[in-house]
Amino acid sequence: MRQEACKRSILLKGGSEPSGADIFVDDLFVGSTPSKVPFAPGDHTVRVGRANFKDWSRQLHVEPGSTLSLHAVLESPKLSDQDR
Repeated sequence: MRQEACKRSILLKGGSEPSGADIFVDDLFVGSTPSKVPFAPGDHTVRVGRANFKDWSRQLHVEPGSTLSLHAVLESPKLSDQDR
């Protein structure tokens, strides 16, 4: 049974700039960058976020046995005139 589940799982290799960002799959925390995260095939939303940066998000459709690599470059929020 476990071997069958492994055949259907996907491995997400995630990194980010800056590193140490949180990784969420379908709004569930799964680790921090850099990480290797297994999850099920199908449609998913992957979000990478870190305090003081804008979140990075992508909708993915993944097939069984896939390996995905992502590298999220997080943007610093724009400073308002009040913050300067």
